[in-house]
Amino acid sequence: CSSDLIEHIRPMDDLLSIAQRFFATSEAAAIEQAPPDQRLQLFFQTWTLKESLMKATGEGLGATDLPANWFLHQFSPAPGYAGALAVEEPPVRLRWNAYDQNSNRIKT
Repeated sequence: CSSDLIEHIRPMDDLLSIAQRFFATSEAAAIEQAPPDQRLQLFFQTWTLKESLMKATGEGLGATDLPANWFLHQFSPAPGYAGALAVEEPPVRLRWNAYDQNSNRIKT
């Protein structure tokens, strides 16, 4: 079983209140204590990891422990985006390919 999620990193006026409501106390505190220019990136990294796991396991966003036999992988598919993949064992080998619009080919 697995789930992936990609989110566009965009400004959010209520970022801290969302983190306080849906994240574990330690996760929300880390975002609040981060330098202001890093908060948005950290919020979306945390959000994508949690939502990917939630979709795969059915657990809520407030879950703080990684269920046994689950693995999380975080990635940045493009500038301005955060991504995460939750995979139940066994671990998988990931390969990232990008599409080059100029040549109409996949880069490996």
